[in-house]
Amino acid sequence: MTQTALTREQVLSVEPGTDLNVMVAEHIFGWRRISGPTHDYDGTVEQGEVLVPLGMSDAHAYAMMPPRGSIPISYFINRNWSEDIYRAWMVIKQVEKEWAWEMKMYNGAGEVDVRIGRKDYSSENVSEAICKAALLAVLDI
Repeated sequence: MTQTALTREQVLSVEPGTDLNVMVAEHIFGWRRISGPTHDYDGTVEQGEVLVPLGMSDAHAYAMMPPRGSIPISYFINRNWSEDIYRAWMVIKQVEKEWAWEMKMYNGAGEVDVRIGRKDYSSENVSEAICKAALLAVLDI
């Protein structure tokens, strides 16, 4: 499976939460997409893709998925990078391996400016600013 291409507008328009965390898992931490199960206890099911952590085998992922019902792409994401400042620092630690970063607290508009590489983002939500600046830098958009 390949990573989905994102535009700058998609990154900037997504709210903190599941969708932004999915982007971070895939593009910052390198989680990969696999096809969800095609059968459950009731028979054939229509299933989309599921993001799995780096190093998890397909077999292990399938063994951990529930035997019935729809499985969202975010099934394995239990880290709220875009909502929890402690988790957002994990994003900084991941991207600082390749890019310099800086943060300016409260830029006069009550926002935090986060700059990673040559990309920056400002928000009142520090976790959101970190995640979006990191995505913009990693995707070079």
